[in-house]
Amino acid sequence: MGKTDRQPLPGTPVTRQIAERHNNRVGAVYSALYSFWTSRWSVVAGGQGQQPRERRDAYSVLLFDGDIVNCVSNDFRSSPNQLLSMVLPHGARRGTDYNLAIRTAQTIMQQNWSTERQVDGV
Repeated sequence: MGKTDRQPLPGTPVTRQIAERHNNRVGAVYSALYSFWTSRWSVVAGGQGQQPRERRDAYSVLLFDGDIVNCVSNDFRSSPNQLLSMVLPHGARRGTDYNLAIRTAQTIMQQNWSTERQVDGV
């Protein structure tokens, strides 16, 4: 993730903020996350540019290599800028333990499961 063949999306309000710390693949991922979070924020706010009502979807962000870093867990309220500030301190490291990441993600999902968010028929 430390390679620089991919970088944060240019021309966004947070490009400089991300690129100062992570002008690499991790920065590209953070840029994509920020775009997603901003898009969801706008939808929940009804496109009015205001503080949205509480989301029904929660965000959890796990970063993993040989270890797990749980940056965000079951977060319903943070703004895109607040979420970005939670992940920015974490950069690329070596090694990848996918099994540990999947087990940890499963645990977080089970701990925070809500039938209120369950899709009918699933």
